[in-house]
Amino acid sequence: QRCLGGLPTEDVLLCRDSPFPLRPFSVAMPTPASSSRASAVLLLLTVCSLPVLQLTKASTTDAPATTTEAPTEAPTTPTPTPTPTLPSVTDLKSDAARATVDSVYFSWTPVSGAGASYCVNCSGKPLECNITASSYTCTGLSSGAEHSVTVVAQAPGHLDSPPSSATGKTLVAPVASVTVTGSNVNCLDVEWPASNTSGVTYNLTCGSNSPIDVGRELKGRCCGLQSGENHTATVVVVKPGFNNSSPASVVGQTRLSPVTNASIVWSSTYESVHVSWNASNSLNVQYSVTIGSNPTEQLSETSTNQTGLSPGSVQSIDIIVKKAGFADSLPAMSKALTKPRLNANSATFSTDFKLDAVTLANSALSAVWTSTVAIGADFLSIDLKSSKLNMNKKETFDKLKAEFKGEYAYSDNVTIEVVAVAEKDGLVQNSSGTYTVVQRTDPSAPNATWTSVNSRSLKVKLEATSHSELLIAQLSNIAGNVLFNKSCPRWVQSCELEFQPLSPHTNYSLNVNAAYYERTSPAASPRLQDTLQDSQRLRKMLGQQLQYRLAAAVLVASVRAQRCHHCLHCALLRQWHRLRGQLRAEERHT
Repeated sequence: QRCLGGLPTEDVLLCRDSPFPLRPFSVAMPTPASSSRASAVLLLLTVCSLPVLQLTKASTTDAPATTTEAPTEAPTTPTPTPTPTLPSVTDLKSDAARATVDSVYFSWTPVSGAGASYCVNCSGKPLECNITASSYTCTGLSSGAEHSVTVVAQAPGHLDSPPSSATGKTLVAPVASVTVTGSNVNCLDVEWPASNTSGVTYNLTCGSNSPIDVGRELKGRCCGLQSGENHTATVVVVKPGFNNSSPASVVGQTRLSPVTNASIVWSSTYESVHVSWNASNSLNVQYSVTIGSNPTEQLSETSTNQTGLSPGSVQSIDIIVKKAGFADSLPAMSKALTKPRLNANSATFSTDFKLDAVTLANSALSAVWTSTVAIGADFLSIDLKSSKLNMNKKETFDKLKAEFKGEYAYSDNVTIEVVAVAEKDGLVQNSSGTYTVVQRTDPSAPNATWTSVNSRSLKVKLEATSHSELLIAQLSNIAGNVLFNKSCPRWVQSCELEFQPLSPHTNYSLNVNAAYYERTSPAASPRLQDTLQDSQRLRKMLGQQLQYRLAAAVLVASVRAQRCHHCLHCALLRQWHRLRGQLRAEERHT
């Protein structure tokens, strides 16, 4: 009824016998019907996209028409003036710049005619008439879709214009929000809800990186970003044939790049630790450095030095990267070990570290030390060196003694090379020093005491006056000819030596020395000693000995010459044995 401008319902009958629009229907209008009413019906049919197959006049009654005889002359009637039809609106178009996600703006060129207005139908929306402006915004439309509009012009005294149509597109709906769900030093994880537009995909862009097509997924990850910076993550909805949606964005932070454990390098003295490290990949940062239990330092440099530490102590190292407005990085961790402290000079050291000479007589040498030799050491590595000696011992520091066994050139200058070692938590630090501990000179000559003097032999007792390897005695005659060279067993510091046989009543000279291998003590004054003159009994015994020997020689020669019988041979041998026994008895008595 609205479409027909208030036409009474009894004047138009919509007759249909099947569901619309499966079968056509007819519109019956009683006669006489005004042309404006017929135009309204045509407009209604056109708007509804219904084809007009036939427009006829229907009778107001079902009775057949009766014919009457025409009068001889019919009265003359004037010809009615036709009602003009408004022209169609022109230049009907949409303005994409004014489109939104749920509306399309249309405009057209106004038609000429007083009191002209327009009826507008947006796709899927009710018809709206009496619009006097030459533009219209269709609202409540679906996003990211193409929509049509039909416009008909109306004016009093005019038939309605033929309809004009156009289409326009609503915008693709953006995502409502974007959320950063996670991050690391180079990546951001982002999520968002679905767009209200159907059939779309999504592009994700972080910072200045290229867009990432994530398809229909509602999440994505951006990587390759600078660590420790703010980055804008932007999501755009994409639909083929349509402009991309407006962007939805969020700002996320990548984490600060930490210092790597492997890049931490340290060195130490017995009271300080120097630490350096590689710079973080993040920009404009500071470093929070803690060494041991010392206060934390805030630094912009990549190295520091900590003093006032104890020798041989383990110091933990923690380095954290910091930047205002950002969470701290993960800590880089390491450990340092200060060196043990040796005494500063050999003079001080030699009073605390010495050779234990007491054990030299037993072919053993001991190095002993006190607790003041090193501070913070766990053990000592000791090298004992001379021109003929190079031996090493490693002993725990608290043992205070290292024993070296073997035969040593103890006469040489003995040098001790000491390395104090601290070994804790898998770390090792050394402090070394070389010290001349003992300056050895030639051994002094031993004492010599005559213990037995007779006509045929001399006995002497040697006693060392200093540690030595050998005690040596040399016996010479008055002419200086060396008759005997004898020595005590090696490393024995006291022994008795006998020189025989000697001539009776003869003067002899004895020289004694102490020696270390090739090195001997300086020559001492010779010790002179005469052998005794033989006694009368001894001279008689020696004469008998000579007679016995001559007699025996004669008997043996007689046996060999005369080739005597066996019994004579045996008798001679018995006589020889008897004489030899008498001689030995005399010698023992003498």
